[in-house]
Amino acid sequence: YYRWQTSLEQLYRLVDDIDALTDREKIAVLGNSEALLNAGKLSLADYMFVINALLREAHPLVFLPALEKLITIGNEFVDAKTDEAFSRFIDNALADRFREVGIDERPDDSEAVIQMRPRLLRALGQFGSDEAVRKTAALLTSEYFAAADSVPPGIALEAMRVTALNDDGSQYARYQKAYLNSTSEGQKSNILGAIYFDNPDVVSRHLDFSISPAVPAGDATRGIYAFSGLLEDPTPVYDWLDENLDAFKAKIPAFYHPMLPQVIGDTCSPKGLQLLKEFFDQRDEKYAESLARAVESAESCIERRNRHAVDLQQFLQPYSVR
Repeated sequence: YYRWQTSLEQLYRLVDDIDALTDREKIAVLGNSEALLNAGKLSLADYMFVINALLREAHPLVFLPALEKLITIGNEFVDAKTDEAFSRFIDNALADRFREVGIDERPDDSEAVIQMRPRLLRALGQFGSDEAVRKTAALLTSEYFAAADSVPPGIALEAMRVTALNDDGSQYARYQKAYLNSTSEGQKSNILGAIYFDNPDVVSRHLDFSISPAVPAGDATRGIYAFSGLLEDPTPVYDWLDENLDAFKAKIPAFYHPMLPQVIGDTCSPKGLQLLKEFFDQRDEKYAESLARAVESAESCIERRNRHAVDLQQFLQPYSVR
């Protein structure tokens, strides 16, 4: 087991001739390129070149890991300066594949295709601009709320997330009602995993709901963890914690208590890092180890985002408005 590195010219030639490789070798090129990126030996623009080539691969086992890396890039590195160009890139790279695989499961679907379908919906619905995709997600969400077995759970989860991400918060009440009315534990868990609203009032309402008797103790941290990673400015999360920390700790399992900084501090924004440190610095010593890990993770993510910002803009230049 080892990593390899070629000259940049050779890497581009290799990717240009990607069809000469086996599917296993193509996946290895992706994994090796990611390792070089993380080691600072490959730029994000060059890594995106590799991903873009593999997104054109027919085999779902090659396409799916490239898609997952693309979603990670969207979540970690795309900001207000690049979101429009990234949206055009996503539409260009994924729309045809989405139309090809569709939404409905087919008898001859492989496991990889079944896994790929919801992630395609997520990528296009979260980062793309196609209103038809978002309408499809909204329709699937409504169908799933009406009947838990009407939509496959994986598709339903991403459809609900896409709908929440593109909503102003007005639909949160529907999610909460569907949760309360459901008799399916799987559906209830899925709904809790899809609360991706960024409206500050919804954040507070859902965190109140998370510590209510309606939500099992083991699920009470899911909302705060999601919001912390989702919001560039998680001030609403920390405002809520200021008033409800004791109630939150009383609700969640005791083994979570010393890990709270990591549960709450999953952030890649300077504001989130500042709030994390301000909130826990003067609190119980039992948080010190978890806080150090959370701070290290956040600082590393922020550093990566800053380091790759120009490279991402460079790669997305052809998709920018001229």
